[in-house]
Amino acid sequence: MLSVATILCVGSAIISISVNKKLVQRLSVGHVTNTMFLFAAIFSILIFVAEPPAPDQTWYIPGIALLGIVNSMVAWLYSRALKRGLAKSALFQPASGIVGITLSAIFLGEWKLLEPTNTSGLMLILGIIATTAAAIIFGKGKSESIVIRREWLTSIVGFIVLGGVVTVAMKYLAVKHIPLPVYLLSWYTGSYVGSFFPRLVEKNWQLAIAKKDLLPFIIVSATAMISLAGYFKALELAPAAVVVPLVTIGIVVGSIGSSIIIFREQKKFGLTEWVGLLIGFVGVLLLTLR
Repeated sequence: MLSVATILCVGSAIISISVNKKLVQRLSVGHVTNTMFLFAAIFSILIFVAEPPAPDQTWYIPGIALLGIVNSMVAWLYSRALKRGLAKSALFQPASGIVGITLSAIFLGEWKLLEPTNTSGLMLILGIIATTAAAIIFGKGKSESIVIRREWLTSIVGFIVLGGVVTVAMKYLAVKHIPLPVYLLSWYTGSYVGSFFPRLVEKNWQLAIAKKDLLPFIIVSATAMISLAGYFKALELAPAAVVVPLVTIGIVVGSIGSSIIIFREQKKFGLTEWVGLLIGFVGVLLLTLR
């Protein structure tokens, strides 16, 4: 059952990310993010109505909805980064954990997590160094204009910081004890509300959806929800120490594969980008396998 949940999580995530990349290549990122969460919110409401929880299980909704609002910004920033490069953006998904560990060290006194005298701490420090180096290398690549490189770099840094904050907050909401319909409803309705902020930033209020975009939006929303549900189920069946590395490495490798096979991003890579990709992947392994 664990393998099924993990495969469902990873496979659906790769499909969702790839379709998202297709959409943001020709539509504004704010419009894509807002519409994606609209469909996800509708789906989550239908699931909630079909499987209503007990009244005493609904008190989680405001807290998770608030996180969903923040998550909409995380999704928008990651989509902005995706628009500028799927392969290099995928490498930085595990980096949000760095923020979580740092916050735990500062506010909870868990400095042992950063101790270089133990294997885990040393791998974490080396992973941070490798990830930072990869970001700098990609930021200095010559295959794209400086404007595009800056947009990618600011987006990925924002994704890492906000994503880390959301991860830490979720840790203390006892997510594993929340019924899945409640979790999905809270998360995606909050994300939909929050996704109007990117529209405000971009000053784009286009609400109409072209017929040719309807199916891609349904796919990107449904697969994102399936991935989240698979992740939720996997965490119920096995410790996070087992699930997180499997899911993270699977999504990173799958996303890089998609970037090469579907989007042919390697054609834009020079030596600098290949070096950044290699160093970034080493950072992924260090951060997830520690």
